[in-house]
Amino acid sequence: LLEAIGRRLQDRGIRLRYEQSSDLLDRLRATFQDDAAESFDDLMETYRRVPVLLLDDLGAEKGTEWAVERLTAILDERLRNGRPTIVATNKTLEGLRAGAYFRIASRIFDQHSGQCKVCVLTCGDYRTDGAS
Repeated sequence: LLEAIGRRLQDRGIRLRYEQSSDLLDRLRATFQDDAAESFDDLMETYRRVPVLLLDDLGAEKGTEWAVERLTAILDERLRNGRPTIVATNKTLEGLRAGAYFRIASRIFDQHSGQCKVCVLTCGDYRTDGAS
């Protein structure tokens, strides 16, 4: 679904970045290697400043303290500056809160600021439904 949203936005000429949350964190970790192609600060700035960020499978990665801090920093910056972020997760609000994602859950499920919309899909897994 996020890929379809991204393609539609690109058709409208909107710059975006699509990332699996685990891949985003892997890219950030890779900047600490001696032969890293880009710096940690530059990559964080990319995620903070891209006009639209599509973040897929939030909560599927291991919720280490470092991972949660980085994701929270990106989401906070984007919210403060009105940059759209579309997040897909299989977790409920309660599921994210029960884990390490309490602060992130309060941001992406925010119903009071007017900045967030929550869309809950109740359909089955399109990858496996009807598979034999």
